[in-house]
Order: sequence, then structure tokens, then C-alpha cells
Amino acid sequence: MLASAKLTVWLFFCITLNSWATAPEPPVTLLVALGADKPPFVISDAQHISGLEVDIIQEAMSASGYQLEFVVLPFHQLNRALINFPDLDVAAGIGSEFLADLHYVDEFSYYENIAVSKASRKVQLGSVSDLRQYSVVSWQGASQPETPLGPVYHHLYGKGQYPNQGYQELSQYNQNAMFWLNRTDVIVIDRAIFSWYRRLLSNTFDTTAEVQIHPLFPQRQYTKVAFRDPELAKIFAQGLQQLKSGDRYQQLYQQYLD
Repeated sequence: MLASAKLTVWLFFCITLNSWATAPEPPVTLLVALGADKPPFVISDAQHISGLEVDIIQEAMSASGYQLEFVVLPFHQLNRALINFPDLDVAAGIGSEFLADLHYVDEFSYYENIAVSKASRKVQLGSVSDLRQYSVVSWQGASQPETPLGPVYHHLYGKGQYPNQGYQELSQYNQNAMFWLNRTDVIVIDRAIFSWYRRLLSNTFDTTAEVQIHPLFPQRQYTKVAFRDPELAKIFAQGLQQLKSGDRYQQLYQQYLD
């Protein structure tokens, strides 16, 4: 009986040890930094972070087994976020700067910059240079030397003499409000951002007027994603490519354009 009892204990120990060995580990959580205050790409408040870039990352990583936690940082901190904040694993939606110790995935999200006018104003724009005939409002920093709007735009407005040129750079909310209040002829803006604010401001202003789109700028300015871990970068790149191989990537964009 004693030997039998020992055998029972030994079998129980083996079964328990085997269950410990095969029990699934809890999923690893990745901390992902995004740029603050840029709806619809990133929409954040005290309780929740959502938006187009969140959707793209979540779907691209959905088969990886990782959990994702998002934080927002001022946009100017994103390029060096993984250097300055050791707890971060990923920084998404960053610009053109490359740092030697990080691993990048290109063509993550994109901006499609356009000029928009109300059809009733009969604005005629055949080139960027034609903008100087009209009053123009764009986002803060749009005329800086590294602007994605190009060297001609910087030449027109990069000298800081905005009031004399009928040109202003404002927050995205204010530039859209000015447009719908008829206080400018042209707004220079990303297409998705324009659509987002058109819906948002419809509760305050009449945003039903017919508009004219002027495609003056390079149509897609892509952002990228930085990783510490090269294997994570590969996993994300594969997931992103899968999204783009079908219609899903563009469907995510269209949700914020409609």
C-alpha cells in the first residue's frame, strides 16, 4: 500500500509538472507610441485611443499573438521616442529621420495633401504657384523647409510674411472652421483630415457646400514605423503587406473618408 501511495503521488506530480510545462504563457504586451492630436489618424482622449493608425497596426499584428497598448506623444517626439523612452517597443507614424539602432517598416500610413475651395468661389489652380492669387489657410508648420508640399510652396510662404500674402497657418480645427465660415478662399490639408472635420463641424457650421479638389501636391506622403526588435519589424511588415495585398488597407482608409 505504501508503494502504491508513492506511485500515486509520483503520477500526480508528473501530471501537474506536465500541465505547468504545457500551460500557455500570457500574451506579451507591446507598448506603441503614436502622434497626439491628429484625427482621424489618431483620435485620443483621457479614456481611449483610436483612429486609422490604430486600426492598421491592430489588423497587421492580429495574427502575431501580441497584445497592443497605445500611448500618445507630441509628434515632434516620435522620431526619437524609442531612444528617449525605454519602455516603448514601437513608434508609429513617424517622419523621414532614420536612427541607426532601430528597425523600420515603410509605407505605414499616408497623407494625401490637397487644396480645397468652395465651387461657388470659382478658384482656378493649375499649379502651386497659382495659390498666391488667393487667401490660403494651412496647418501649423506647413511652409517649413522640409514641407511635404514641396519647394515651391516653401518659397511662396516660408518667409514668415503671412499677413501680407493672405496666408495663415492654424490648428487643424481652426483652419477647417475658417474654411466653412468663408474666411479663406483655399484650405491646404490632407484629404482624410478634411473629410473628418467636415463631418465633425457639421453640427456647428453648414458644411454642405459643393467643394472643388485641386490635386497640386505629391499625392501620398508615407509615414513609417520604428521597432527595437528586428523580428517584430518583420512580423509587422508581413501583416502590413497582407493588408495591402487585398482591399483591406484601402477599406480602412475609406472608413474615414466617407
